[in-house]
Amino acid sequence: MSFWALLIFSALSIFAFRILPFFFAKSAYLSNQDGVFYRFLTYSTQAMLGAIVYATAFFSKDIVSFVSDFALVDVVKLALLIFVFIATMVTNRLLSAFLLSLVIFVGFVLWYMPI
Repeated sequence: MSFWALLIFSALSIFAFRILPFFFAKSAYLSNQDGVFYRFLTYSTQAMLGAIVYATAFFSKDIVSFVSDFALVDVVKLALLIFVFIATMVTNRLLSAFLLSLVIFVGFVLWYMPI
């Protein structure tokens, strides 16, 4: 799969899995938040979001090319991804952690790698 095909598939599946519960709100499967089906929908959207983040951050590199071409900017990307994960788990607020890490990354790129 190409990057754009993966991105479009991921975006459509995230959209579908987030919208479907509204259409089937009265369903016993989707109204039970401790149920297997509800958990599957939640985990699948998180997995698709993770695939989009990885493809965007590391340009769909496989592990061999990632390790062989490892640079300081990759360390910063990994550190910020870990920071966003931990900050989201602690504060339960994804957007603020993401925006903070985005500002840090843009500042790093502008300071360390001038154009």
